[in-house]
Amino acid sequence: MSKTVKILNWTFSVFCILGFFVYFPSIAAFLFLLAGIASLPIKIIQNLYPPFFRKSIKTALIAVLFFWAALIAPTQDSTAQTIPTQLPSSSSSSISSMVSSSKTVVESDSNASSTVELENTSPGNSIFQITFIDVGQADSALVECDGHYMLIDGGNVEDSNRIYSILNSKGVSYLDYVIGTHAHEDHIGGLSGALSYAKAGIVFCPVNNYDSDAFRNFKAKADDNGGIVIPHAGDSFSLGSASVEILGLNASTDNTNDTSIILKIVYGNNS
Repeated sequence: MSKTVKILNWTFSVFCILGFFVYFPSIAAFLFLLAGIASLPIKIIQNLYPPFFRKSIKTALIAVLFFWAALIAPTQDSTAQTIPTQLPSSSSSSISSMVSSSKTVVESDSNASSTVELENTSPGNSIFQITFIDVGQADSALVECDGHYMLIDGGNVEDSNRIYSILNSKGVSYLDYVIGTHAHEDHIGGLSGALSYAKAGIVFCPVNNYDSDAFRNFKAKADDNGGIVIPHAGDSFSLGSASVEILGLNASTDNTNDTSIILKIVYGNNS
């Protein structure tokens, strides 16, 4: 084996093994690892192949493993993202799932949404609801507490009519808070429709500029409502008798997903 071929083999092997750590724990990660180990130019590895195993067959097998791994490797959007580093010291504990020690009601309505209603354990007739709006693979939720409303994301641009119809059916003409968690269209696209129907007290987003028509339309509607406000980790505000805390946003990476606003809502014994 020439020196050049050996260097290329080592480069390829190291590249594949690094792919294991990048895509772990997906199937692609283990395929990359197999390709990397199989191509290592180490005598003890090469001696594991049967004598009748031709070099061309070994090369073809490694190529199949590599291209199969590359084909099924998770995209950036679907891989697990690092939690943003801009976190206040008070948020070191993990965020719990929505668990209710009181009443939980899940309902479906004609607008393709589902509602979770929690009954507060504190005195009074306070009611808390989250309506999860069906916008396909995108994201949108309407939070209501004591007659106050917060809309988190609005799906894609084509979901504007659905967001509008949900707000209209509930008679929501004023949103205390609108949150675009990050600048991708599947999160802020439908917020333009919401802001065309309802006024907003504060519009939160981790950035105020992004190169897309969906974001520019969203920003124009936000400007009609006082403009986009970029919050800070540790900021908190009230929504009726519920409290909302911004846990983190704008991690120091180039991945737009990592700029996402992370928030925690606390209502009675529920969070």
